[in-house]
Amino acid sequence: MRRILLIAAATIGVLGLLIGGLLVYGALHLNSLVKNNRQYLLDRVGDSLGRDVQAQDIQIGLGWGVTLEVSGLQISDNPSFSQLPFLKAKQVSGRVEVLPLISGQILITRLEIREPEIRVMRDRAGHLNVATLGAKEVTSARPPRAGAEHGQGGIGIPIHFLVQSLSLRDGEASYQDAAAAAPIQVGSVSLDVSNVNPTRPFPVKFGLAALGGTRNLSVKGTVGPLIQNGMLDPLAAPFSFSVTAGPILLDRLRNIPELKAKIPEKLSMPDPITVKAKIKGTPLAAGFDVKTDLGGARLVYLGLFNKPAGTRFQISASGFRRDAAMGVSKATVKLADLKASLSDLAIGPGAWSAKVDTNRFDLAPIAKMIAKLAKYELSGSGEAHLAVVSAAQEPHAKGTIALTDVGFKVEGTKLPGINALTGNISVDGNSAVLEPTNFNLGSARASLQGQASSLQPLRATYSFNADNFKLAELVLDRPADEQVSQLKANGTVAARVGNTVALTTALTSGAGMVSKVPYRNLALRAAFDGRQVNVSSLTLDAYGGSIGSRADATVASPRSFRATVNLNNVDLQQALSAQKAKAAETVRGLLSGQVIAAGRGSNVEEIKPTLAGNGRIQITRGKLIGVNVVGTAIKKISGIPAVGTLFTPAVMARHPALFESPDTDLKLAQLTYVMTGPRMTSHDISVQSEDYTVSGQGWFDMDRNVDLSMHVLMSRQFSSELQAEKKNVAYLENQSGEIEIPLLINGRLPHPSVQPDVQFLVQRAAGRAVQEQGGRLLKRYLGNKGLGQFFGGGSGGGADSGGSAGPSGNPPSPNPPSSNPLAPFKNLFH
Repeated sequence: MRRILLIAAATIGVLGLLIGGLLVYGALHLNSLVKNNRQYLLDRVGDSLGRDVQAQDIQIGLGWGVTLEVSGLQISDNPSFSQLPFLKAKQVSGRVEVLPLISGQILITRLEIREPEIRVMRDRAGHLNVATLGAKEVTSARPPRAGAEHGQGGIGIPIHFLVQSLSLRDGEASYQDAAAAAPIQVGSVSLDVSNVNPTRPFPVKFGLAALGGTRNLSVKGTVGPLIQNGMLDPLAAPFSFSVTAGPILLDRLRNIPELKAKIPEKLSMPDPITVKAKIKGTPLAAGFDVKTDLGGARLVYLGLFNKPAGTRFQISASGFRRDAAMGVSKATVKLADLKASLSDLAIGPGAWSAKVDTNRFDLAPIAKMIAKLAKYELSGSGEAHLAVVSAAQEPHAKGTIALTDVGFKVEGTKLPGINALTGNISVDGNSAVLEPTNFNLGSARASLQGQASSLQPLRATYSFNADNFKLAELVLDRPADEQVSQLKANGTVAARVGNTVALTTALTSGAGMVSKVPYRNLALRAAFDGRQVNVSSLTLDAYGGSIGSRADATVASPRSFRATVNLNNVDLQQALSAQKAKAAETVRGLLSGQVIAAGRGSNVEEIKPTLAGNGRIQITRGKLIGVNVVGTAIKKISGIPAVGTLFTPAVMARHPALFESPDTDLKLAQLTYVMTGPRMTSHDISVQSEDYTVSGQGWFDMDRNVDLSMHVLMSRQFSSELQAEKKNVAYLENQSGEIEIPLLINGRLPHPSVQPDVQFLVQRAAGRAVQEQGGRLLKRYLGNKGLGQFFGGGSGGGADSGGSAGPSGNPPSPNPPSSNPLAPFKNLFH
């Protein structure tokens, strides 16, 4: 725009000189003009301009002064630019005072130009068609006065030519840049200069309509005095202007090649804006004050900022321009409730710096206009005092930001968010410190502090404390009774490639309830790298014992995990009661052991078939309430047909815990297992009680199904008592002479089927019977035949030879051989 104004001023100056020349020439050669030398006059003017000059009519009059009326004036363009006219004017009129002419002075008291049309063009090499006006070489140029170089003084010549009043009406101009698709049109051009006096200021008015709008540029002010210390120096001539630019649309400014590259593509202002300025100084050095009110306009920076119409947005700035350098000494931005003062501004190629100080302002209306904050219901106030430096599009600041009673939450959710946040942030270049900041997190009172060694990319440490908060306030699907108390956490935060964040934390909590686990003294160390969570250590006291764990899991599909859990003296009743399990009514004891499991999936049903792992379990001081597994089983032994009553009342009376108690008492139960899917298989189940021990193998699963094969080994005292009461229990004895009862347990906990393993008992009895019967037959055979039979000598009758007595003198067997092979087992337990 500045270039256009300079071109317009130069063109108007050329036009003024042209008309002034015509007036002077007409005044001095009136007779010649009267004698129809019009074309000669136009040719002389054309020679001085280096362009062809035409006019429809020229009329000159003489009265109190010389008057000139020119209609249909036309000046051709440089043929290398265009064949169309460079300038056209419908009518030009002026008046020259006669008396000053006598003394050699030219005083044009009035010069009026109506409906001029000017075409300014610029080629791809950057040359302007205006530059070739008057390009004819001047052979008699006066050498410049010594010391009159640029910026060193004025031009030491007297004033011989002066236009006292200049008026231009309804002008039009166009500017065509070869690099632009369409020309810039300027219309409604007007200029009024009056009371011109080189020794004092004189008023100037200028206006035009640019970029297709209505009258949108208005300049009003004064120029002069033109003479300083008796010298004429236009570059030192002071001026004072009030400028109003607008209303104008941003998209039309993009049509100016010099501005297009400087206006961000993401910036949009669909409503017209107006800028007001005051400029005071000289052409070489001037100060300015600029103001604009954008409150009624919409302003959008795509993906960053969106100001609706009706929100206060005012910008004012004061600065200077000296030669090609420009600076802003101070500026003020008012946006909604925010008032930001910018001082010590410095603007250079690709960089700027400023000191920014704000009032304490309301954050809510500002946040709604910022894209990244719009989805949060931000409240409270803020205040900033910063020194900001921006280079290569990377802003850096040093100073403080104060936040008071700030709250925010995700819009449209039931989450409580954060409120009553008060604290200070200190920034220093690419680093920052968050001083201890207090806030409410739901119903909890919390505090956060941290330090960022780098903001871009983010690398920071933090420390967080909270007295007591409910998880349901942060995660809506959590149970209402879950809470975390006396929470302390510290760790690191770092930005990763791909817009992910890596976190580490060392967390402690004095007490709380999570996942139906009431705990104390929780300690956690964990890390997250954007894809995987790693819990290096998790310990807590719960259910009268302690629990330790370590785990890792991926957050992306298929969400695999691996975990190790260590248990130490966990009270089973407390644990099962907390989980509201029915087994809490029947199971007692202290649980210790280790569980190792791996799997994948998003929920329990997906995870179950993928499980794999192993573990060991130990229960001390255990009890099964309402079920006496061994007592029930051995009573069923007595009920086997043909066995009869195995346990006498005397034996049962001496062991009431075994026969009369409704419960199963366990001193120690332990096993190791391998997990495949939801099923856990063990081959070393071991249980110790007062009257017996149990060993076995089998499996159980997460749906409480069991299938176990167990062997109950009665104590030596119990075995001795039973053997004393029942001398013929040999088939229940193992090789050590202890009573051993096999059991089969299957079904669904807590009430599975418990039965004696009859098949095992029969197999043992059959083996024992075969052994005893074989011994008798061998003895009888050896007794009848004699040892000599095995060594080639001796004779005698056997058991099969008619029943004769053997060498031992034993009588023959009274019973003949039976045809039933199971007959020897008939009286097995009698």
